[in-house]
Amino acid sequence: MRRPFPLLLLAFLILGIFYPTIFAESLSTDDHEMIRGYINMTALDWRGLFLPQSAPYYYRPLLGLSFYSDQFLFDNHASIAHLENILFHLASTLLLFHILLNVTNRGESAKERDYIPLLLAAFFGLHPLTTEPVNWISGRTDLLAGFFVLSSFLVFRQNNEKKLWRDLLAAFLFLCGLWSKEVAIGLLAVIFFACLQEQDFAIQQKWRGIASRVLPFVVATFIYGFMRTGGRFTNDIGVMSAIRGGHGAEHFPLFSKFLSLIKAIGFYSHKIIWPFPLNFAIVEINSSMALWVGIITLICLAAALLFLHRRSAMLGIVWIFCFLAPALPIAVNRVAWTPLAERYLYLPLMGLTLFMAIILSRISIQKYIVLFPIAVLLFGFGTATAQRNIIWQKNITLWQDVVEKSPNFTAGHNDYALALLREGKREEAEKHFVIAESLAQGTGKNLAKSNIALMNSDFEQQLAMLDAIQQSEQSSKLRSQVLYRMIRLINGKLIKSDETAMENHVDLTRKLLACQQQLAELDKNPYHLYRIGQLLLALGEKEAARVAFATTCQESNDYYTQPACTLAKNLAKEMTGE
Repeated sequence: MRRPFPLLLLAFLILGIFYPTIFAESLSTDDHEMIRGYINMTALDWRGLFLPQSAPYYYRPLLGLSFYSDQFLFDNHASIAHLENILFHLASTLLLFHILLNVTNRGESAKERDYIPLLLAAFFGLHPLTTEPVNWISGRTDLLAGFFVLSSFLVFRQNNEKKLWRDLLAAFLFLCGLWSKEVAIGLLAVIFFACLQEQDFAIQQKWRGIASRVLPFVVATFIYGFMRTGGRFTNDIGVMSAIRGGHGAEHFPLFSKFLSLIKAIGFYSHKIIWPFPLNFAIVEINSSMALWVGIITLICLAAALLFLHRRSAMLGIVWIFCFLAPALPIAVNRVAWTPLAERYLYLPLMGLTLFMAIILSRISIQKYIVLFPIAVLLFGFGTATAQRNIIWQKNITLWQDVVEKSPNFTAGHNDYALALLREGKREEAEKHFVIAESLAQGTGKNLAKSNIALMNSDFEQQLAMLDAIQQSEQSSKLRSQVLYRMIRLINGKLIKSDETAMENHVDLTRKLLACQQQLAELDKNPYHLYRIGQLLLALGEKEAARVAFATTCQESNDYYTQPACTLAKNLAKEMTGE
């Protein structure tokens, strides 16, 4: 085959299968808060993006940069964002194809077997496990990390002459992967193992050569850690949360966490081999089966490391577990909203593809015996991926799929009800709000109750109910959500209210002001101060409004900053009589 043909074929297959994704909605689970932040931004804060003043929970500057570029170039159009995700996935598939060519090439005779890298690159590109990161706009973080990890490994792998500048370039691409998602750290261990293989595991005699090639990646890791934390490594909120745990997991006994670790390994080992059923919100698994599969997986891994460490296929196995390892603390310590997720297998799936390619290229086998089963598998997986893409096109179809597969997931019923409400299916929506309320525990119960009440109450009842929930709620996140609801509710009433009823109008404005003030205390967003200044000005309290605008002018760098500065200056002149 001529080399352009496999590339064009892969592009045709992936663009064809993922084509419906371009027309998908922006989903309720997309990171709208981050996107709104970039919509309102007048200039990119490079220092704040790459060198935050405090160690954030998420430090993914390249992801933020991509969303900012979407806003600057395409006005954050959902179709463009979906298309970009598809193109990142396509680029990773093409990079993987070149890596597979590299690891399976054993001279001129290998060219006759180029169909193996092509088939297995298509296996990765069309795999159903890739649908979640590709269809979910926020899943771009996995796609970016995968693209830079593959780019780095390809540059490293092709550096046959051991030129320093090539290793430095590979290390920089690795750093870009870390800037995209923390899971890219797995490449450091993969590079170390690849160096050991390259030196025939002769560590004592050849440690200098191994160290010289690994060192740029170690330096890149240190640079990343320093930029992420400002040199205060113990203040890393994200890492410390993963260690301590969340959602009650911090109180679990160690033995229970150990069992959860084995179950997570078993679940992912099964999922990467047989991905069905596909589910966006995995909150329940078959614990017994996952435990036994996890034990068998660990036994097989130990045997492979002991007896097959010189085999080239071990690189694929090491790749799988190195990139799966960062997802395991999430499962054990319940850091994320779902402890298990299909998107965490995007990078490990590359390792499975690598393992299969090396095995198939090293055994003598008739071509048709390889082609037929892989072609059947590709057809089945491609069909499943196409069907899954259609489910991801709308909020209502995605959340319907979630509640069918995870009937005890509170947030799933809540989001499905909201999607039904937008479609005008009020009765069905109320049914799922009731289910969400019955399943909710602790602080989430208040929010579920408010959804039901908002459907069946007048303005005064809704406002009183939300106010009571906000005052009794302990969770700052849920308090913020309730306050935002109150603000939307009051704003809607003010727009519709008769301005001749001035007393009611003033009362509502003061209530809106109180909500904005409480919100400003909770999330420290300077925009709330600007809005507080506007409301104070509407109430005739000019000095308080001036202070709010002046503070906004000093503490923000957004689209409202300049108006705040102008208003503060004008109010100061007016009050001094200048």
